[in-house]
Amino acid sequence: MKRLLISASAILLLFSACGEVDPDPTPTPTPDPKPVSFNQRLTIVHERSSFQVPSLSGSGVSGRVDFGDGNTQDYRYGLTGTYPSAGQHRVVIECTGATSFSMESVADVSQIDLSAF
Repeated sequence: MKRLLISASAILLLFSACGEVDPDPTPTPTPDPKPVSFNQRLTIVHERSSFQVPSLSGSGVSGRVDFGDGNTQDYRYGLTGTYPSAGQHRVVIECTGATSFSMESVADVSQIDLSAF
């Protein structure tokens, strides 16, 4: 019985030495993900207390929306930003793949900059 325990220990050591335990505990660095590059920009200045982002149309549309108050979110249809009060706010939509956009209303919108869209 004692001999069997020694054999089991030897098998366990042999199993561990066969690569189940990494002898070098130094973690392998993970490469940083490639940053997303957006090549279009739409800037809208408005005076609302909430703002629904325009609908973007195109092939493979993706983007990021900066509501101008520190709130930045990935673009999605129907995305709305809410502010503590009405006042002048600048929304910047950076995107790729968009060929057009539409807005429900331009009431209280003072500027739409399409120069980089």
